[in-house]
Amino acid sequence: MNRAEIDAILCQSDLLTLAERAGASPHREGSEYRMPCPLHAGENPSGFAIYNGKDGTQRWTCFTGDCGSGDAISFVQKWQRLDFVKACEWFTGGKPIDPEAAKQMAAERAERVARELEETIARAQAALADLRSAQRHTEYHDNLDKCQARQLWRLRGITDAMQDWLQLGYCPQFTAATKSGTLITPTLAIPIFGKGWELLNIRHRLLETLNPKDKYRSERAGLGPAAPFLFDPDYGYDTDRILWVEGEIKAMVVGQTLDITGFQVIGLPGKSNWKSQAEHAKGKRNWICFDPGAEQDVMGFAHAIGGAQAFRLPDKIDDYILANQLNKEWLTATLRNARRIQ
Repeated sequence: MNRAEIDAILCQSDLLTLAERAGASPHREGSEYRMPCPLHAGENPSGFAIYNGKDGTQRWTCFTGDCGSGDAISFVQKWQRLDFVKACEWFTGGKPIDPEAAKQMAAERAERVARELEETIARAQAALADLRSAQRHTEYHDNLDKCQARQLWRLRGITDAMQDWLQLGYCPQFTAATKSGTLITPTLAIPIFGKGWELLNIRHRLLETLNPKDKYRSERAGLGPAAPFLFDPDYGYDTDRILWVEGEIKAMVVGQTLDITGFQVIGLPGKSNWKSQAEHAKGKRNWICFDPGAEQDVMGFAHAIGGAQAFRLPDKIDDYILANQLNKEWLTATLRNARRIQ
């Protein structure tokens, strides 16, 4: 197989069909098709995009995990866990590929991927600079009093003092693309800060949505994989003890309840996002409490970081704390008695 034949694979392949075969259900958003990422079993309905690249061939990008981006061949590489040559043969039904042609194509693709990565980083940096200069999270925070929206956060267990410290907010009209079309809804606005309170993005919790699994959107797309929520941005990852939970609001309730200096609570934007966080967890004392039904991810995370303490609850941890009016003493005892998983 020569270069022309490999190019033909890219021209003739249909990424939408491949994504559907991998378990996705694409829906159109503007000029793109969006869906949860089929490569890492993502949950965000807009977290994976298929679109036409500059050369006219279909491209894909994962925004919620560490899958990256690429074309049809790279999709099959990640989906089927194949190298470049085997992925091409997958398309041709096992027809052998000329080693020299494959080597040349692989080198060219590596150069293109590096070039696209540089362009992606540049766009992300520009978008992040624009986000920070706009200071929208400050506007959203001011809305808590202007729109009398603090009660919405109180109902989720977040005190007024915590609302101010975390700079939480409210957006009366947020536009979100969905499978059913454009949705305009009020949202709870959650600034996502890195260490030192550097703004990384703003996550919007949709308050009006037809799909209970479609609840979150980011203020700005194109900023790379969704960043986790750090309950205490003063520490970032520079602490010896971390409790990992699913979701920003869970991390707020848990961190507020725990109230221990030097103990970080991190809310992942999806249970599968632990894969991009494993390096931050290594060498620390970690606790994991994912939502019910996520036992496989708990085991995978614990194994990837060399072991962790984990505990299960009959409900989501924030709902369980609020419903039973649990306090710091209960939570610290639960952490102390959590079982060790290697």
